[in-house]
Amino acid sequence: MADTPFAVSDPHADYLYSQALQACIYCWPLFEMQRMRSATSARKAPGQGFAGDSPESTQRWCNLFTHERELLTAGKSRVVMPNNDTLYANAWLDLSAGPLVITLPDSGSRYYVLGFLDYYTNPFAHVGTRTTGNQAGEVLVTGPGWSGAVPPAFQAPLRHVQAPTDWVWIIGRILVDGAQDVTAVNALQDRLRMDTLDDWQAGRNSPARRFDARHTPRAPFSVDRFVGMVNDALRICPPPANCHRSGPSGRSRCTAVQTISWCPTRSSVLPSETGRRAWCSTPTAASRSACSMRPRWMPAHAPTGCRRRRTRSSCACGPTCRTHH
Repeated sequence: MADTPFAVSDPHADYLYSQALQACIYCWPLFEMQRMRSATSARKAPGQGFAGDSPESTQRWCNLFTHERELLTAGKSRVVMPNNDTLYANAWLDLSAGPLVITLPDSGSRYYVLGFLDYYTNPFAHVGTRTTGNQAGEVLVTGPGWSGAVPPAFQAPLRHVQAPTDWVWIIGRILVDGAQDVTAVNALQDRLRMDTLDDWQAGRNSPARRFDARHTPRAPFSVDRFVGMVNDALRICPPPANCHRSGPSGRSRCTAVQTISWCPTRSSVLPSETGRRAWCSTPTAASRSACSMRPRWMPAHAPTGCRRRRTRSSCACGPTCRTHH
């Protein structure tokens, strides 16, 4: 036991730590999606103006596409590295009020793809050249609680996308053949649109939908902020129905989620030291050697994931462990 970074003498505290750690890991994607939704959803919609009454407002627009109109240059990126043969489309969908219909233009021989992510960051569908083809058409997107009749136009394969969560992030990519091709791709972007199913059936264009993102994307991290944002996400997007179908590990994760979702928004959800231990043990903590949340007992140079050992080679989980290292 000489190389154990701390001794666990209270089984109850150890159990709380285990649940808090599982909750932090499982819910981290929800925190990121909350942050990214606030950062990348539209503040201004064509013909509708700004969603909020000031630049600091957390009001945003959803159910519409926004587009990158110019190719990225050196020193600029959207995710990690710059991509200078692609123009991006972005959309946040709120399916809680009903299905949406996405209208796809004819892209000729040009490659494009719309990737769909649920609110737990799982990619669950792709629309575009490889799946639905390049011809013009429509795709119906429905949320997990919708049980209406699917119109005949969407009963063909891949024309009905069933989302696991009511909030969905679409990231679109359209191939660009050099700077001289940008104008043609901009015209293609302008023909991408979405409408409610009712408006689509009636031949009407749907306005964008206003929502409150509730959180600012660049606010400093804190346990209170993490728990508050995750609780908000769990209210609007509960764990998918298949959460318990992945065996004991899946049930454990859902129990851990309930640890957060059944408790108050404030950080009293986790005893302070338990919360700090769990937070500093998440995989992303390895990049925060100066983490202000690091508990007093953890040396700055210690690997933050493994509770039992200080070195990767002696991790109690074995050489294939990917959770702690």
